[in-house]
Amino acid sequence: MCELYLSSSDTPHFPATELAQLQRHGGAPWTNLEGWGAAWLEGETDESGFGLEKHPKPARGAAGYDGLLARGYESPVWLVHLRAASSGGTCMANTQPYRFAWPEHEGAHASAPSDHPHRTGVYMHNGELKGMKAALIERFGEDPRDGTADSEGGKILLRDGLADVDDIYAAWAVFQNWAQDMRGMGIANFIVALGRDVFVHVHRRTELGGDAVDDCGLYLAKDTGRLRLSSEKMGADDEPLPRGAMLWIRGAEIKARGLTV
Repeated sequence: MCELYLSSSDTPHFPATELAQLQRHGGAPWTNLEGWGAAWLEGETDESGFGLEKHPKPARGAAGYDGLLARGYESPVWLVHLRAASSGGTCMANTQPYRFAWPEHEGAHASAPSDHPHRTGVYMHNGELKGMKAALIERFGEDPRDGTADSEGGKILLRDGLADVDDIYAAWAVFQNWAQDMRGMGIANFIVALGRDVFVHVHRRTELGGDAVDDCGLYLAKDTGRLRLSSEKMGADDEPLPRGAMLWIRGAEIKARGLTV
């Protein structure tokens, strides 16, 4: 399945060793060959936008990934996705992470409290969501995806749920309800960043075409001033997160927890 990675810190940082380790996974004998993407917050405030680079090719040996490592950009939030396609072809539209504006509806900024400014959202998924096309048609009367990946459909449904929400606390509530719905559709590991605030849902994962099932969808590592999440165990002290766990992370702090069932 796809690999997810998050590094969230109190101060800007560049996780060079971990990013290089992830690049090695984007090539044989690993199965994450259908694309890679990285996103990073381009500043230290919630209204800072996310930089995004992604390509529908393996990460190992990719010039764009090499350039990312060479630049050494420091950011308080880093996200990386390595794709192993479970649905949809290999193309840019199906490559993650996905970036979106929040709030995005007309007039939202005029009514938004000053301490909840306009933010850029970044979304990525590991798993497979069954029946996504039918769910999108039921909600919108059509399939609004640019590509064909079920993951993009999850992003569209989350963005729709956030459309009338301007407050980060209300966004957390929307995320929890949405994650519960997505869990009912299949394997649902999600990392969603809204500025410096990051929402996470942990489910399970499959390997080798779905033959093996691992109860741990994401691992958590804690360091001074930093938290790291990864779908592969990257260090000896990585803590497996329980199935159904939801986290609200900001910097190196877990601000809130939830649970899907």
